[in-house]
Amino acid sequence: MRRNDFAMIEFPEVWAADWADAERNSLADAERYMSAIAFLRHAAPRLVMIVIEREGPPMSSKMRTFRMPYRGNLVGGPIAGENQVDFLATAEALDTDPKSALYVSLYLDARRDGDTDSRYFKLWSVLETIAINCIESQQAVRLPDGTPWPDGATTSQAAPRVFELVRQSSLPQRDWPGGDLYTFIRAAYGRRTATAHYGRFLPDNADQLAKPWYVWAIRTVADRPGSPDFLWELEQLVHDVVATEVRRASPL
Repeated sequence: MRRNDFAMIEFPEVWAADWADAERNSLADAERYMSAIAFLRHAAPRLVMIVIEREGPPMSSKMRTFRMPYRGNLVGGPIAGENQVDFLATAEALDTDPKSALYVSLYLDARRDGDTDSRYFKLWSVLETIAINCIESQQAVRLPDGTPWPDGATTSQAAPRVFELVRQSSLPQRDWPGGDLYTFIRAAYGRRTATAHYGRFLPDNADQLAKPWYVWAIRTVADRPGSPDFLWELEQLVHDVVATEVRRASPL
């Protein structure tokens, strides 16, 4: 039988200027403690509700529930690009090919993550995992104009390796945020590197400003006027690359 256990975290005293401030502080603490418990118990809990009570006078309370929104196409069938052949082929690949099952699992885990920096890190990890399995190391990489990758980097390095994976995947043409595939890959990898070393990208952090990847990572910041949506494009790219590998592995 499937279990659906619940736990409650109580904060006896919350000092705040208003309801919004109280919710913000309580939510931040609750998520931090929940993450600690989850790590120690090898679990994957989620926050379902927060209740705030004001002592008054008069006494009052506010409640907020949290539901994970569905991220995907609300339309199904042929109009959404779905068909029985693709469905059966994908299901068969997931059943018979462990790598395909891993790629899909990693992609879905990234899609479910609500933290922007964490999603960058996880989505990049999907691409790098596939690239390690598909692209030979120590190969020279050339840009579309024929020039070599700067500093002579090869497919032994992460960014050139992923670049070569995407290039060889023969995906449909797209308008890359930043202007081209090279810029897009460098920006996505810069954001991933910031997350790996600092937990998240902090545009105003002095340490990060001094890093060579900062000039690339800053391109992904979506709140700058006219900034393209790098994260959305990265999600689409990962989906397409995974789909390509699934189709290759499917026996149908």
